Amino acid sequence: MEYQRVFNVSFNEVYNFVIDNFSNLSISMTLESDLASNTVSDSVRLIIFERFSWFGNNRVSLSVLLVGNDRQTKVTMVSSGGSQAVFFKFNRVGENNLLNEAINELEKTLG
Repeated sequence: MEYQRVFNVSFNEVYNFVIDNFSNLSISMTLESDLASNTVSDSVRLIIFERFSWFGNNRVSLSVLLVGNDRQTKVTMVSSGGSQAVFFKFNRVGENNLLNEAINELEKTLG
C-alpha cells in the first residue's frame, strides 16, 4: 500500500511533524534511518520507522519520502513488513494499519 500527497506546507514543517509525531504511533516504534539531500531548489529526506506488529508477530516498517521547499512538500509513504510466508505476502494487516495511522496523523494536522 502506498500514499502520496502534496501539502502546501514548508518542507521543514512537514519534516518536524513526521519526526515529532510518527515515533508516538506505537510504543515499539523506532526511527531506523534519516537520510538527507539538499539542493538549491528542493530538499529530500528519506525517513524509515519500524515497529512490532502484534497481528503478524513480526516487525513492519514505514518509509517516508519528503521532497519539498519553503512552499510545498510532497509526501510519499510505503509500508512493508517481515512476512512469515515464503511464496506470498502474508502480513498485509500490520503494514496497512501502520500506514493508515500515519496517514491519519498527517491528514488531521496538515491536511
